[in-house]
Amino acid sequence: MRTTNLSDIKTSSPPTNHRERLISPGWMGLIFAASIFTVELLIMIVFLILPPLPPLIEPIVDSTSLIVLIAPVLYFFSYRPLTRAIAERNEVIEENLELNRTLSRQVAERTQELTQRANEMERLSEVSARRAGQFAAIGQIARAIASFEELDTLLPRITQLVSQQFGFYHVGIFLNDDSNQYAVLSAANSEGGKHMLARGHQLRVGAEGIVGYVTGTGRPRVALDTGVDAVFFNNPDLPRTRSEMALPLTIAGKVIGALDVQSTESNAFGQDDIEVLATLADQISIAIQNARSFVETKRLLNESRSILGEYITESWKVFKPESLTTGYKKVGIAIKPLQQSLDGEHIHEAVRESKTVSTPTQLAIPIRLRGDVIGVMSLNIPEGRQWSANEVSIAEAVAERLSLAVETATLIKATQHRANIERVTADITGRISTSANLETILQTAAQELNRALGGSDVLVQIEPVSLKLSTSG
Repeated sequence: MRTTNLSDIKTSSPPTNHRERLISPGWMGLIFAASIFTVELLIMIVFLILPPLPPLIEPIVDSTSLIVLIAPVLYFFSYRPLTRAIAERNEVIEENLELNRTLSRQVAERTQELTQRANEMERLSEVSARRAGQFAAIGQIARAIASFEELDTLLPRITQLVSQQFGFYHVGIFLNDDSNQYAVLSAANSEGGKHMLARGHQLRVGAEGIVGYVTGTGRPRVALDTGVDAVFFNNPDLPRTRSEMALPLTIAGKVIGALDVQSTESNAFGQDDIEVLATLADQISIAIQNARSFVETKRLLNESRSILGEYITESWKVFKPESLTTGYKKVGIAIKPLQQSLDGEHIHEAVRESKTVSTPTQLAIPIRLRGDVIGVMSLNIPEGRQWSANEVSIAEAVAERLSLAVETATLIKATQHRANIERVTADITGRISTSANLETILQTAAQELNRALGGSDVLVQIEPVSLKLSTSG
């Protein structure tokens, strides 16, 4: 907008050489009196020179002559300067009025410009404050969902937090199924969304609604309640929706679902909202990936523990000492083997219930191996004493350490046994492989197996009778 400085505006006034100086009233009266006197004197002189006129004619001639001779004097010395002065004054007034109009217009334009700038600054301030609030809300959501480890609790909590922090009418999270054909609603905060969850709401990827578009293309989409997007707002479960936005949830460039947010306001979402909520969608994607990784790691860990437990249990059955049928007892300073198995109701209960059982003078603690009871530890105290909580805790801790020691010893023994088997197998294989003669190979195999199996009889035959019968049949 072009503006004019006040210094550029000049007041124009008539040039000094065009102005005629007005005569003061005193001088005007003196000139007028002198003019009348002079004119009248001349008329009297003329009347004296000329023949006498009739009495009626003489005053008329005298008055007419006076008027004719005085009029130029009045015109030049009074009327003309006065009219010019009035014209000049009117011109100055008009210029001043134009200057006032110019100044008023400039003040109005400048005021409008300042008002527009103030409104723009206020709008930018509101946008900045809104974005700062949105990013603060994203930070709060990220901190809140960091403690959730399973999707069943994580996703509903995310929808609640997003709705609370941003004031959205409906927030839903869709996850693509294993075949990547449908986006399945997995969590929602609104009542309508919960009804959709109950009936297993899903949308075909790349085909249905803006969620289908987003999960199919990986690009965000905003839908309004007017024009071609109005078809998206016929969901009877969400009748108050007037604006909707969906953003892709991606992990390593792969779309795994969509964040769907809906508002009751028309035109509620703009480009700034897409940028801010895209950051939120990234945080949600990371949280989902972490939860899935946690579940998968937990599953693998449980499988490993189960396999290890089965391996240790089977190893214990195979490698437990045959002589370990009873146990040992500590009496005084001597350690003696038990001559018979421990017996008593508290012993049977501890083994049966797999828990510590105490009587006034006895304490029975089960010894476990991967959850299975493989023994029991029995303690006796003199009569008149009672078991303290510390004593029971110490005894249970020792029993637990004993269980771990038995497990470790069993695992080591099984590992050593497996290593011996592998070593013997490798040795036999190495000796067999040194010969290319079939008879030598068979003899070597029989000899090495006989030696490895402690003198067992070994028979090795190529194409035995049973094989010939089966092939001939």
